Amino acid sequence: MKELFKAIKTLFSAANTFNTAMGGQLYLAHADQETASFPYCLYSKPVGVSEWTYTEDQEDILIQFSIFSKNNSAAEIEDAFDKLKTLFDDAVLSVTGYTSLFMHRESDRLIRDNENNVWQHDVDYNISLEKQRT
Repeated sequence: MKELFKAIKTLFSAANTFNTAMGGQLYLAHADQETASFPYCLYSKPVGVSEWTYTEDQEDILIQFSIFSKNNSAAEIEDAFDKLKTLFDDAVLSVTGYTSLFMHRESDRLIRDNENNVWQHDVDYNISLEKQRT
């Protein structure tokens, strides 16, 4: 779903507080540990379901954002989570060839890895797109 990934990156890249909080670092599925600095965010597609009728194709896609922080307190990652919600909750994505039906936050999990001193906040969004069949 290359066009969806592009739409997410385009929305993130526009001037907004989440982009600023992440230092412009939003990576698809993997961040190079040699070049990425904390805090940063990954996004990936763990699940997608395609449905179609005689006239329409519909894609229901789960996108997971994972925010990482090495700050000792949870304040930085909580602030980043608030900014992510402001940007992506109910966002209308511009996905080439599709109509964006909705983008809803489904769940989130805050995890602390004490061994590596890293906070991780995973946030799942359900995105529904519709494409006219030809």
